[in-house]
Amino acid sequence: MKKKVITAILLSCVSISCLFGCGEQNTQADNTTDKDKGKYHFEIIVQSYQSSYWQAAALGIQEAAADLNVDVNCTGPNTESDIADQVNMINSAINSSPDGIGIAACDQNSVLDSLQKAYNKKIPVVCFDSGVPDAPEGSVYSTIASDNYKAGELAAENLYDALKDTLAAASSPVRIGEATSESIISRGMGFIDKFSELAKNDGKKVAVTGHEYYTDHCKDPGNISDADIVIEVAVPAQTTVELCATEASKILNKEDTVAIYGSNQVAAEGILTANVNLNVLGSDPTQNVLAVGFDAGATIKTAVRDGIMLGAVTQAPMEMGRVTVETLTKIADNETVSDIATPCYWYHAQNMDEDKIAPNLYEVNFMNYGSKIWIFPDAECPPEGVNSIPGHESIIITNTCDCDAHITLTLFFTDKDPVQLSEVTVNARRVRCLRTNSEQDFGNYTVPISEQYAIMLESDCPVIAQYGRADPRTVAFYTTPGYNTN
Repeated sequence: MKKKVITAILLSCVSISCLFGCGEQNTQADNTTDKDKGKYHFEIIVQSYQSSYWQAAALGIQEAAADLNVDVNCTGPNTESDIADQVNMINSAINSSPDGIGIAACDQNSVLDSLQKAYNKKIPVVCFDSGVPDAPEGSVYSTIASDNYKAGELAAENLYDALKDTLAAASSPVRIGEATSESIISRGMGFIDKFSELAKNDGKKVAVTGHEYYTDHCKDPGNISDADIVIEVAVPAQTTVELCATEASKILNKEDTVAIYGSNQVAAEGILTANVNLNVLGSDPTQNVLAVGFDAGATIKTAVRDGIMLGAVTQAPMEMGRVTVETLTKIADNETVSDIATPCYWYHAQNMDEDKIAPNLYEVNFMNYGSKIWIFPDAECPPEGVNSIPGHESIIITNTCDCDAHITLTLFFTDKDPVQLSEVTVNARRVRCLRTNSEQDFGNYTVPISEQYAIMLESDCPVIAQYGRADPRTVAFYTTPGYNTN
């Protein structure tokens, strides 16, 4: 029988989430007393624009700003691991002397000096998504976040319920893997502590291995020498899908692994990326490794709906973004505020469309850049010629969304009916170059040499497209973004 190991991939940023540590604050911010209601300017810095989670939070921020008639500048680094970049953004925000600042810190320790600067300039700060427990006294007016420890417990409860019969029948130790980010340690710790508690209540011995922070701070690390269940914690060096996939592959390749948990969107997508080659995930605990995740990007939702992933925990990022702006506005109006807990929900294939769950399964494009329709009116496939750079024609497509783009190309001619080509796919957050004279790119159709025609590109999500032509007849390269419309 396969050994049973539960592994968790918990991601990286060198920050420890701690919620609700600010308590109630008096919000008499001296720098806002001369401001008129509804005329405030706020600076808000998210952790990154790497996932649709933060895009959803930014959308909530924008909606609240419009409703309250306030000016908001929302920025953030490229990834959650770009800690120094975020600190520079926070310091720039402080230097602009706004009426308030919202911070979703990548690293709790790295922002301490910035929080002191804001306090010295009498700029109120609201933390959201994760708190800063060691913040200088009085610098943080409110923390708006999910209870990440309870969210981790929620994931553990649902995973254990699906696994308990298999665990009861196990004759050898099993492994549960966890891939996590240090910015969400509370989720990992909640998962570990709750799964251990449930297993021990059923007479199982549990050991926690891997990343030393978790082995040192969980309620009971146990003894691996006599454990029935091993919870292995892996923390990639940076918060990227690629590095999480690497850690997940190591875990999923172990014969004793029965389950794996990814504690944010990037970790969960890393697990799914690793599974593309391994094909071990599924919904049958006797045949498959069970996977649970966090957040609600398109890739995760598809995996849950298709039964590849058991389920996931979702937060309410749009609500979190809205509440952040609302709280900053209250502070500027000299109202008293306190910490606010936003909800988390467990979703699976059977409840995804329920009224309570569906609104929190946010669907926001990764960057929401581009258009769904592009037209290139001046296309012509040149002869190859004899120059060092052969003549060719291409369309370069960039997909910044967190879902794959499915694209149909239609060709228009001067003297014959349009030709619709086979659908092509540009994967999420990827770029693809299509050569018009390549059967691999354009199906079985061959574009006539030196014949003028036009190209229409239609995509099911926004993309950025550009046309290029290397013409050996004039030794020139032509390029244009074309005409675009949604």
